[in-house]
Amino acid sequence: DAPEDKNLPILDLCSRWNISKGTVHNYVKQGLINPIKLGRRVLFPMSEVLRAESNGLTKFRGGR
Repeated sequence: DAPEDKNLPILDLCSRWNISKGTVHNYVKQGLINPIKLGRRVLFPMSEVLRAESNGLTKFRGGR
């Protein structure tokens, strides 16, 4: 699998970006990153994570 094919669970995304789950939920509500839902699991495709990062999303990191 190419790295872009990976899906990150929300906690992995939180630690990657050093943000809280609440912040991730806010980003989703604002349409800044789009998760995929597999049953009850919410995952973030690596391609979507990289796209958000290239759009400067991680620079909004708070001091958590």
